[in-house]
Amino acid sequence: MIETLVKIAVFGAVVGGIWGLVASGFSLIFGVSRILNFAHGAAFVSSAFLAYALISEGYNLYLAILAGLLLSALIGLAVYALTKPVRDREVMVIILTLAFALLV
Repeated sequence: MIETLVKIAVFGAVVGGIWGLVASGFSLIFGVSRILNFAHGAAFVSSAFLAYALISEGYNLYLAILAGLLLSALIGLAVYALTKPVRDREVMVIILTLAFALLV
């Protein structure tokens, strides 16, 4: 019984830490660039899915994590390239990041 409670507590702490990192990344993006990047969640999920797919195919854990980080960086660069020309129009930036999140 106690082992189950410990497992649940550890799992909850890990999941809470992951969501805390995602939330702090979203907050950092908004705080620095004043852009509501709705594609941030899509980058997180895409990277996690890629890492999971690579691990389940038998690739090395560290290689899968590196591939996920690279995919996340590429998505971030693509969002930056799309939003750079329309940075001064906030509504267009929101529409672009929402559209990019739907496409990814």
